Amino acid sequence: EIKESDTATHIKIASKLVNDCFINNCDNTDILKLENVIAGNNVDINSAFVDDIKVASAIKDGDMVYLKEYIKQYGAVDQPLTYDNENNRMIHLIAQYGTPAMMDLILALQPQLDITNVDGNTALHLAALSGNADAVEKLLGQGAAPNIPNQNREFAINMAIKNGSFEIFRLLYSNGAGLMYYDNNGNNLLHYTVLYGAENDDKVPIIQFLLEHGLNSEEKNKQGKT
Repeated sequence: EIKESDTATHIKIASKLVNDCFINNCDNTDILKLENVIAGNNVDINSAFVDDIKVASAIKDGDMVYLKEYIKQYGAVDQPLTYDNENNRMIHLIAQYGTPAMMDLILALQPQLDITNVDGNTALHLAALSGNADAVEKLLGQGAAPNIPNQNREFAINMAIKNGSFEIFRLLYSNGAGLMYYDNNGNNLLHYTVLYGAENDDKVPIIQFLLEHGLNSEEKNKQGKT
């Protein structure tokens, strides 16, 4: 039985199911679940889907007013946004696109800092990938874990390399990020920097740092390459 206080949450669940079924991505269990949710709510199940699109746009546009309205309406901050299939939460989008004030707001609401999206990325992964040093610093300051691998066994420090930010790389290292990690292809961070590191002025300092901290330039990955 769905309680009145749970309506917003169940609208969002229903909206996600509708979206999945629209792209033929739901099974009989999902259809039954959807029918049960619809039966217990006399509301427009598409409203949350539209609102999720709006809040994603608001975050990218720096619209703090709508972000606050959305949080006030739906309450919880850790629900997956239903507008795509990435299983992103607000903290993921704010880490990538949000203003410092947005990050301050979401952190004050005590979200799950290390929650992952469908690719296994945390907010810290995405902040590092987007070059958002302010978000990286604030997430680490609140206790975000720097050594969580995503589906490709990439860590936040890999994302800093991919972005080409020695500043974020050092920030992560100073807060406990490891260096002796390997991705799914057996690449250590030296391999990774050479293969995927941004071609900018920070690439050489990152490579020098890795060599100075014990990485072996002769180590081979799964393809037998140094």
